Amino acid sequence: MLAVLVSMLSMTNYMNERETVQGFWRSRMAALSLSDRLRQTSDYLKRMVHLYAVNGDPVYRQYFDEILAIHNGEAPRPVNYFTTPYRDIVLDIGERPAGESGQTVAIRALANDAGLSPEELAEFAKAEDASNSLATIENEVMDVVDIALVAGDGEYVLEGATLENMLRLHGAEYHAARALVMQPLVELERLVQEQYDTWINGTIGFISQSLFTGYHAIIAAFLLLAASIWQRRR
Repeated sequence: MLAVLVSMLSMTNYMNERETVQGFWRSRMAALSLSDRLRQTSDYLKRMVHLYAVNGDPVYRQYFDEILAIHNGEAPRPVNYFTTPYRDIVLDIGERPAGESGQTVAIRALANDAGLSPEELAEFAKAEDASNSLATIENEVMDVVDIALVAGDGEYVLEGATLENMLRLHGAEYHAARALVMQPLVELERLVQEQYDTWINGTIGFISQSLFTGYHAIIAAFLLLAASIWQRRR
C-alpha cells in the first residue's frame, strides 16, 4: 500500500511539473532558434553586400534591403524562411519561391516574447545591436557602388574607389564588426547549454531519489506485511 502511495505521489509531482518542463524546453529551443536566425540573417546580408560590391548588380541591394526589412519587422517573413535554403533558391532562379508569407515581426520582438532568461536576452540584444552596426558599414559600402553606377551610367568597373570599397569588406574593420555579432551568440548558446545541463542533472537527481524512495518503500511495505502475517500466526 505504501509503495502504491509513493508511486501515486511521484506521478502527481510529474503531472504538476510537466507544464513547467515543457515551458523550459520551449524556451531553450526558442533561444537556439533565434541565435541561428540572427546568424543566418547576418550571413545573408554579408553575401548580398559582397556580391553587390563585386559586380554592381542592383538586384543584390534589393535583396539586402529585403532581408533587413524582414529582420526588422518591416516586411512579412516568408513561410519556411529559415528552414529552407530560401536565399540560395532566390539567387538560383532569380525570383522568390511561391508560398504564403508569415509574420511581420522584428526578431527583437520575437526574442522578448520567447521566454529567454535575462542573461540570454542581454546576449541576444548585444548581437542584434552589433548586427545593426554591421549593416551600417555594409550600407556605406553599397552607397559607394550606387555612386559608381550613376557615374558610369549603369556600367560598373571594379577599380579605384570601387575596388578599395570592395576590399573594405575583407579588412580588419569588417571582420571585427562581424565578430561583435557572433561572440554574443556563442555566449547565448553557452548559457542555453548551461541551463540545460543544470536541468537534466536536476531531473536525473529527482528520478534517482524517486527510485531510491520507491525501493525503500517497497521494502518497508514487505516488512510490514511480513510482520502482520507473523502477528496473525502467533
